[in-house]
Amino acid sequence: MAIDLTFANLETAVPSGAIFRDETNSDIKISLKALMGENAVNWGDAKVSEAISKLLDGCSKAQTAFNAASATDLNSYPAPTPGIPTQDADGNWYASFTHTVTVNIPLNRNETSGVAL
Repeated sequence: MAIDLTFANLETAVPSGAIFRDETNSDIKISLKALMGENAVNWGDAKVSEAISKLLDGCSKAQTAFNAASATDLNSYPAPTPGIPTQDADGNWYASFTHTVTVNIPLNRNETSGVAL
């Protein structure tokens, strides 16, 4: 049985305007500015990790809401696992966060779906 989030589920779990329908082009788009809370995002910005991490955070929130409202639990987008905080040479504190995404991938990749618990 295929189970997964909808883009409507995700839209409710990310900042306003981060994911939206483009009715003119029958498309769904992601605004990195809105997702990351930035005034601008430029082609040369070294912020892919931030964007992907925040998108996966939204997927995790959407999954939690989905599971609360569904008879079948989805287990594809768990909350990230934090590492131990460390301090760099400049005195800044960091912690690594490991995001895990688990999907069922049939031989036909166009049929990829989430994984039930």
